[in-house]
Amino acid sequence: MYKIPTDSLYKFSALTGIIVMIFSIYYPFSLITDARNNVTSYNYEDRIAQIELDSFEQFKKKLQNIIANDNKLEINPGNLL
Repeated sequence: MYKIPTDSLYKFSALTGIIVMIFSIYYPFSLITDARNNVTSYNYEDRIAQIELDSFEQFKKKLQNIIANDNKLEINPGNLL
């Protein structure tokens, strides 16, 4: 009659269980860490975009003021001499 190799089977099961347990602890923490890094990266990029938008809005207002003031100026050829 054939006997199942119990000693090797138990070792295999124990090592497989330990590997699965380590992987099941490591993998979720790895995903959480990656998600936090992505959120931090997106927040940083969002702040940079907001600063650039604010700078653009300030530039736009200054340019509009220059254009408005330029339209108010009248060139009088008699004043050029």
